[in-house]
Amino acid sequence: MQGIAKVAIRGGIRLVDKGEKKGEQCWSVILAGSGDRATKRDVQLFAPLLKVWEMGKTSPSRCISALHPSSLRFANLALLVIFVFAPLVLKGLTGIMTSKAQQIKLDNALVSPENRRVIGKCNMRINLGMKPKEPTYQVVLDSLALRTCYPAFLVTAKVLDIYMHQFWATVTKHKSSYRFKIENKKFSVNVKVFRYILNICLRIQGQEFDEPPTEEEALSFNRELGHSREIKYITDVIIDHLHQPWRTLASIINKFLCRKVFGLDKIRLSRVQILWGMYYMKNLDFVALIWEDLAYQIDNIDSKKQDKIFYPRFTKIIIHHFLDKDKSISMRNRTFMHTAHDDSLLGTMRFVSRHADAQVYGAILPKAITNQALLDSVAYKTYVNTK
Repeated sequence: MQGIAKVAIRGGIRLVDKGEKKGEQCWSVILAGSGDRATKRDVQLFAPLLKVWEMGKTSPSRCISALHPSSLRFANLALLVIFVFAPLVLKGLTGIMTSKAQQIKLDNALVSPENRRVIGKCNMRINLGMKPKEPTYQVVLDSLALRTCYPAFLVTAKVLDIYMHQFWATVTKHKSSYRFKIENKKFSVNVKVFRYILNICLRIQGQEFDEPPTEEEALSFNRELGHSREIKYITDVIIDHLHQPWRTLASIINKFLCRKVFGLDKIRLSRVQILWGMYYMKNLDFVALIWEDLAYQIDNIDSKKQDKIFYPRFTKIIIHHFLDKDKSISMRNRTFMHTAHDDSLLGTMRFVSRHADAQVYGAILPKAITNQALLDSVAYKTYVNTK
């Protein structure tokens, strides 16, 4: 392209930027600079597109796709992208960067960086797309899907990161509830609200929940399942010393409620009670047990000297519940969101030696926690054959 053509094109763009020329006039200058002439159809097509784009109502890709192929030569379209769209896109990116900087400033005013906790890899969600190769794992997941508390292993939400930090920076206990702030508004959550949010284990009129086992009964239950070492207290129960398939199920419950499972992880009473309720198919108040675990972490957040956010999924669904009720709270252009993609997912867990093909089971699953589809599955048949 001749130098004079480049000058004409750039001049046309500057005229539009300064407001001295309209879109169709700029288009005529650009076409003239490229050795072409602007036809009436060119002007009719380009002018409204430029106007709509300038108003921020469409994107560059949509503008380009709307141009009729017969109205522009390839060179003209290239000029349009390079000399018109590119500067405006750059201007848009600059605006986004400015918006993010403003958002960071607002977030820092809400909760200073030094008062924030790390959103930890815990409170894992079951990945429905995962297909474990190990029959132990698959059978336990299939059995878990039959439980009334199963939706709690899947639930998630999308909220601003800063609101999660604000929850844990402001949460305080008040009787049986916990108060916290979102922006400058105060809210309160208790087990009743938490039950409504999870929408599981709803109270049935005239039917009471079964009482969970005491610590002594829980110890007896663990001995019944099989534990390779002597246990006198609930704190003596170590997941890796449980027989299968309970070892797998206890590991999933621990990951679901807390964090990554380690070889010598111990299990809290509330989690043994959840396992007990699943095993005996009891009408257990699983929400109360989950809430008890969450409340324990809140009550001990300072004494543990932890810098991590416990229960990020449950934190999100609590916040989302109140955001849904109060539409006046700003979502701040939805910048810095914690979405389902940020959740920690339950991944591969190996309970079999590298030199073995399948897990040898120490106990058969009770019929009460299976169904016909599970009994007919390949994983379950492998499970039965290896027992």
